[in-house]
Amino acid sequence: MELAEINCEIFESRIELLRINQIIPKQSDLDEINTFGNKAINYYKQILKYAESEYEKSESESTIDDLCSIITVKLHVARLYSKLDFKDTKKKVNCMTVSLRIYEEVYNKLKKSSHTYSNQQLNENLMICEEMINLLPVKISKINQGLEI
Repeated sequence: MELAEINCEIFESRIELLRINQIIPKQSDLDEINTFGNKAINYYKQILKYAESEYEKSESESTIDDLCSIITVKLHVARLYSKLDFKDTKKKVNCMTVSLRIYEEVYNKLKKSSHTYSNQQLNENLMICEEMINLLPVKISKINQGLEI
């Protein structure tokens, strides 16, 4: 988990530095930054693979905390995908679309869960997913139209 978090922090801090300094990065700069984002995604996916298999094996013994942890990691992955940046519009849209699909998957899982409305964290995650499901298609459309890069 720590490796995922460290790579995530490096990725986000580098993006923030570009924003603060108002630097328009070259693709090579983005590639270097995206390396940290992709590493974080891969580490989180490894964690998810293990956590989900354990959750499914003993779903009756699994706790709400287990479900919250899985959902939290999935939302980290979705957020990271939406922040990966490319000069190539198709790559950028592809990552945004992957992010949208993850938010939709989590939203559907939370809607089906009997724990969602009785647990504040799960309920908040449901609202986050709903918001992102509404926002990402607009952002994807703007990117496709060349209005947002």
